[in-house]
Amino acid sequence: MPQYTDRLVIGIFVGVLLLSGWAIGTVHPVSLILISCLIAAGVVVMAGGGLRPASPLVGVLVALGVYTALQALPLPRQLLELVSPMALLEWDRSLALVGQPEPAWVTISLDPGATFREVLKCFSYAGVLLMASYVTRIRGPRFVLWCVFGCCLAMAALDVLHGLVRATKVYGIYTPSLQSNRWSLAPLLNENTFAAYLNLGIFCGLGLGLAERRGAVRAGIALLIAVTVAISVLSGSRGGLLSLLLGGLAFALLIWARRDSLRSYGIRRREALLLGLAGMGAGSILVFIGLTRSAWSGLSDERLDKLQWAEWALPMIRDFPAGVGRGAVGSVFPAYRPAASNDVILYMENFVLQWVTEWGPIVAGLVLLVVGAQLSPRHLRGNPGQQVAALGVFVVLIHNLVDLGLEVPALCYAMLAVIGACWSHPRSPRWKNVAWERGLLVGLLVACVLVGWRGRSTLGGDRNALHSRLAGMAYDDSDQVQALSIDLDAAVRRRPADPYLALIQAFHAERRGHGSTLAWLGRAVQRNPSDGVTHLAIARAVFRRGGTAQALLELRTAAGLDPALVTQVVDQARRWSKDPEELNRIVPLGAGRAQTLTRLANSFPDHEASYRWLKEAESLSQDVAPPKLALAYYEIKRMRAGDKEHCGDDLARCAKAAGKWLDLAKSLPGADESYIYVRASLIEITGSPLDADALLAGGCGDHRTCHRIRVNLAVKHRLLPSLQEAAERYVGLSCDQPEPCAAAHGWLGRQYSTLGEHGKALTHLVQAAERRGTAARWLDVAAGYAAAGSAVSAVQSLERAKSFGADPQVVAERRSRYQGLARP
Repeated sequence: MPQYTDRLVIGIFVGVLLLSGWAIGTVHPVSLILISCLIAAGVVVMAGGGLRPASPLVGVLVALGVYTALQALPLPRQLLELVSPMALLEWDRSLALVGQPEPAWVTISLDPGATFREVLKCFSYAGVLLMASYVTRIRGPRFVLWCVFGCCLAMAALDVLHGLVRATKVYGIYTPSLQSNRWSLAPLLNENTFAAYLNLGIFCGLGLGLAERRGAVRAGIALLIAVTVAISVLSGSRGGLLSLLLGGLAFALLIWARRDSLRSYGIRRREALLLGLAGMGAGSILVFIGLTRSAWSGLSDERLDKLQWAEWALPMIRDFPAGVGRGAVGSVFPAYRPAASNDVILYMENFVLQWVTEWGPIVAGLVLLVVGAQLSPRHLRGNPGQQVAALGVFVVLIHNLVDLGLEVPALCYAMLAVIGACWSHPRSPRWKNVAWERGLLVGLLVACVLVGWRGRSTLGGDRNALHSRLAGMAYDDSDQVQALSIDLDAAVRRRPADPYLALIQAFHAERRGHGSTLAWLGRAVQRNPSDGVTHLAIARAVFRRGGTAQALLELRTAAGLDPALVTQVVDQARRWSKDPEELNRIVPLGAGRAQTLTRLANSFPDHEASYRWLKEAESLSQDVAPPKLALAYYEIKRMRAGDKEHCGDDLARCAKAAGKWLDLAKSLPGADESYIYVRASLIEITGSPLDADALLAGGCGDHRTCHRIRVNLAVKHRLLPSLQEAAERYVGLSCDQPEPCAAAHGWLGRQYSTLGEHGKALTHLVQAAERRGTAARWLDVAAGYAAAGSAVSAVQSLERAKSFGADPQVVAERRSRYQGLARP
């Protein structure tokens, strides 16, 4: 039986390492529960063998699981007021808005469901470390390192397969919520987590190669390391590359410093260095062979805003001395992050910062001290191969100071397996003491139940589901409205500090005519003051209540916080006011000012303020192209209007000014297809439409709008061969979705109709109606047939329009008109 037990534990251990990676890193609640049940089965089997845990880290992980559970369990209100008064305040504020009185029992965690998932993670980590220690004793550390290295190779192989077929879905089934580059679509979807996992495997491979006496096997390991190095770098993780380089340097120093120890194990220093050089060097060559533009973009990205997160998190740490609750950072941090959007950001990109914000500085500090003491290099045992493999753990930890991957269970399982192999002696005796195993088993099972009960919903999943329901809501259906109201209130009770839920509540309240709109918007601003979308929503709500001046000021705030909203801000302001001077109020003072001025000027092309706005925008943004292109186009429009006062009698002054602005904009960021279009407009107006068409034909590339402009030019000057070519390109770029494709065909049909090309017009109009039928499109088809002289087809198309809800009076009127037409 002991032999059978050992084999079963080994099978479960290998299964956990392999399946946790294949299951998208075990980041989803269902996969976490299933993998945890598998770990619990391993603990049950081990309990029969009566093996006492060798690593004190098992006890640390169990203790952390208990403390994390306390964060998610309700505590007396008076106690929470002493421990975390800000958490109590956040609960009270949100629950008051859903009509719930002050609760007598409240949790420290502001996302208890996520915290329950972290409880399950802690207990599952303890179980994996326990199994790693068990397997190390019965099979030796090399077996465990081979397991980790093998899982790493399996992940790399999956990634290569996905990359070779240019897959956009994992296993052809699962679509990631975030786009990855070609070489980071392995089951660990985040390139930083994937690189950390591969780096851990690389050092396990180096350790195995160092301990291997057979030359052929060592050469094979070096080859596998080279491939893994290449895939790690191609993932596009800057932190992964930097930590790998630091690990390589540490490997060389370790080999140099332990040369005497190497001799005692029969290892030559030259061979050890050659192993590392062969693996790393060959991997570098493979990198240059397979480097893609997206991977290079990730590696060369110069943004360092992650390094500011510690500064942003300090106020949150002061507000929540007991932590916000493990796993709750995603819904709490937006209140402290400048220029925060409504994107879901669950992690602080630094494991120390993550622990301090979620567990509180006292508990996190104790954890860091204990873990640091247990992972001290002085406690490393075994041969140099194990010590090299242990470097992988430190490489992962260094990497996770700038790119957080330790929140993905699969990476932690692999790292804990290495810890179990390198920090526990394979010949330690067996102890007949199963208290740890029984306690851990109970913790695992209870945590599984809690996650199944309270932790199944995720922050991103809740947001997406509620947003979709809001977007598709029929507000004349009272049952649907009531059901959404109940679910929104329940979501707020799950995550009282999430600003996005407050924003959705505000939209829902406004659409159903509830008076709590501004209260919810105020709550959203309170929890995310830097979100431009929220300020845009406030502007609309205030305007509907008669506060035009205040609404314009809110629009200014929205444009200043999020320049991407400038177009919406200006278009909204134009609907509220036609006075350019009044609209000056929406122009922010800092970020977004140049974009807002440019958009305003384009909205008032004939107003005297337009030129002044454009000149100011250009002076504020001299290193980008859009304001200069807008000035060039302004001069062209003055030429088209025949403005001799501005352009001179022969309009040459405007042509010269437009050319000057175009020359300045040509090489600046943001020129792209806009430069081609404006340059073509200048060429056209100066008398060379064929040259303008040639410029557009050669410069539009895959820009759909540019080809639409070329169609307009060809229609205007009856350039029929160019029109055919431009129309084909425009349709080809529009038809990735049914609705844009139908719209493109409909527009082209109308363009051909203006030229009297009724046959080609009908081809496009029929395509539009058949791809996405509407009453208006079938009426256009009927008009096309009528223009072509086909009365029968015109009347038949009218019937199709009627079936799509066309006005019966319009249909009857047109039928009587078309029936008088002669057949073709």
